[in-house]
Amino acid sequence: EEGGKGEEGGRQTEEVSAIQCIRSAFPGGSMTGAPKIRTMALLDDLERGPRGVYSGSLGFIGFNSTFHLNIVIRTAVIKSHASASAGSPSSSKKEEKNNTCHVSIGAGGAIVVQSDPEGEFEEMLLKARALKRAVAVAFEDTREEQKRRKEESGII
Repeated sequence: EEGGKGEEGGRQTEEVSAIQCIRSAFPGGSMTGAPKIRTMALLDDLERGPRGVYSGSLGFIGFNSTFHLNIVIRTAVIKSHASASAGSPSSSKKEEKNNTCHVSIGAGGAIVVQSDPEGEFEEMLLKARALKRAVAVAFEDTREEQKRRKEESGII
């Protein structure tokens, strides 16, 4: 639902397990296209590697087999490559520079027959831009916090 909360629901029969329901529903057709199985095979051949959490699902399965899941879109996955001594009082400037991260941003759009490829590409860039800004702000806040802590501890 545009601008609001879109939610689908259903009732699980006793003959079908929660896992069977999830396997049938995911990945979502809005992420793979249709026909889903053939499109997933094509995407597997075309894409450079697995999508990771992007376009996957996040949620929970309760002990009573109830579950609530969503499709993960517009994601930023941040992997830290911090050296063991980076940020410690005895670390050198060179070691601190090794405290780096790799950021992977997932964004996309649903392409249909009526889609304008250039328009869809621009929409995807717009969606990714918001994540890039959020990551940049978070890293800047982190740098400022680290600097403040160092100043308070007398390291700088």
